[in-house]
Amino acid sequence: MSQRTWLYYCICFAVNIGISSNVIAQQKAYQIEGHANGLNGKKLILYIPDTTGVYQKDTCLITNNRFAYSGKIPHSVLCFLKMPDDSNALESRQFFIDTGKALVEITKTYFESPKISGSKTDSLFQQYFIRKNNLNIEIKNKRNSLQERGLSDSLIDSLLSQDYLSVMQLAMDVVKANTNNVLSAYLLRYYMDDINDVTLASFFNSLDATIKATFYGKMIEKRIQVSSGGVAPLFDGFTIDNVYYSLEKNIKDGKVILLMFWASWCKPCREEMPYFLNMLSKYSHNGFEIVAIANERSSIDTWKQAIEKDHSKPFIHLLQRTTIPKDAGEMYSVMPIPTIILIDRKGIIKYRKTGGPYTGLEDILLSCLITNNKIVNQNHHKKAVN
Repeated sequence: MSQRTWLYYCICFAVNIGISSNVIAQQKAYQIEGHANGLNGKKLILYIPDTTGVYQKDTCLITNNRFAYSGKIPHSVLCFLKMPDDSNALESRQFFIDTGKALVEITKTYFESPKISGSKTDSLFQQYFIRKNNLNIEIKNKRNSLQERGLSDSLIDSLLSQDYLSVMQLAMDVVKANTNNVLSAYLLRYYMDDINDVTLASFFNSLDATIKATFYGKMIEKRIQVSSGGVAPLFDGFTIDNVYYSLEKNIKDGKVILLMFWASWCKPCREEMPYFLNMLSKYSHNGFEIVAIANERSSIDTWKQAIEKDHSKPFIHLLQRTTIPKDAGEMYSVMPIPTIILIDRKGIIKYRKTGGPYTGLEDILLSCLITNNKIVNQNHHKKAVN
């Protein structure tokens, strides 16, 4: 399974961001009229984002093989349909609707691919989606072939790295060619943790002002603010041992801090623990600390058990949803996990990465710690020995 696939399963979708009153005031009506062959009498749920980008549910009863939804949206949005007994809504068919009227046709046997008409944005989305799906099929076939040869998953991922990049490049080509369409902001938001900060800012700056003002655009803008070079938002909270922790105080005390956003249910997060435990062991005496911020979906006991099993007690452990003044994940615009953020002694973000390998992290950490006499002396000693 590729790194991108793992990140997909570990993504946090319910991101709540503030949207300006101007965007909210410009909401326009939408209508969805649909035909549902073979589903008469069934309930159908529409998931559609509100003005902040958070999905809300709208349920209707299919009557005479027909269904309808209406409301207001600030701009073209991605929504999806599901049946109440569908346990995984994310695998149901996604589509864009524009303001105005859209016609949707679904059937019992072909539910996940309804036909949409009346949405220019969805037409563009479907062109992209077909090309992306074809690339993914090619990658899957290559992967199966490599697996039959008995190669390890890590080696296969390495051999297919350029193929994975081609999927993202396809999305970026759409962004370049459609800077005045909401789809570009949506795709850029989706891949914003897979491209470097400079490229992300460049793509965002190329978008039309109206597209930047969408909630997809606002998500990207917020993410850019907490990229490398940005000022680290401050938060307080209580650790797993019920000890008060203040990010501001520890920065003022001269600490270099690595924020690690993870969860007990996130397999790649757990697999990375030895790497960061080793890093902490090497540099903790130089004023380096790791703050592990967990996005837990289950019980507190599960979180504590994961910490014990991974031997990660040396980290400072906080629950994401309990930080003050608000959720730390929201403050740092963290969506996929694992995500790590390195903050220097002045409170400036020096490194940010979603998923390993964390190329260059240790060099940047050393540059943040270099004012510590112990490290300077160690370097001088190495030179003398050499």
